[in-house]
Amino acid sequence: MTMKLLSELPQNLRLLVAPIVDTADAAFVVSLDCQFLAWGSRAQRLFGFSPPDVLGRYCYDVMPGRDASGQCLCGVNCPMVTAARYGYSLPPSEARICTKQNYSIWVRVSPIVLRSAHGGICAILVLASDISRYKLTEQLVRWIAGRLDGGRDPPTFAIEDAVPLLRTCFPDLTQRESEVLWEAVAGEDYHEIATALGIQPTTARNYLQRILGKLGVHSQRQAVLKAALALVSPQARSQA
Repeated sequence: MTMKLLSELPQNLRLLVAPIVDTADAAFVVSLDCQFLAWGSRAQRLFGFSPPDVLGRYCYDVMPGRDASGQCLCGVNCPMVTAARYGYSLPPSEARICTKQNYSIWVRVSPIVLRSAHGGICAILVLASDISRYKLTEQLVRWIAGRLDGGRDPPTFAIEDAVPLLRTCFPDLTQRESEVLWEAVAGEDYHEIATALGIQPTTARNYLQRILGKLGVHSQRQAVLKAALALVSPQARSQA
């Protein structure tokens, strides 16, 4: 991993940040006023932003984090920065971030306070790891358990979160087929699938027939079961 530094970074901070060249997670450094000071190559791969996209800008402007309810977590006085100003690091937390490609991912964020040679806090090193699969699995299992108990609550995660994961599990599926399959997993019949996706019922039914063939199953129920298992089980995904 390489770490690109803000060109105007003061020498005392440069000496702290420059040695950070290899972490397993995405890494970046922000100042105590939320300005990006350094940006790692793994952060670029995870979030899609290049160093010129972020360095010198404020993190809450570039990629504000949100919680599960959609409420924004970032700002001038975000908890992570506020804690650092008082001299301590918050424990790891989870946030939903929108990438440069306008795709939402869940990340686990671990802040580490950086201190100068004189002991003063001067910046925050942030390590971020992608936990999107874990979050979807967690929510899917909770939702399936609710359905087994007779509930009819809709899934708490969006189609744009599930479809890329379904395409990872089943590479032969097209984007639209993955959308249809997800609506089927969500418990919809082909009439409801058509309404949700803005297509004709006969078109939805035709998509479902093609999906059955690609998944090697004979009914929508079997397709839904295979898809759900692939989303929640690593072993099922490897056999998909």
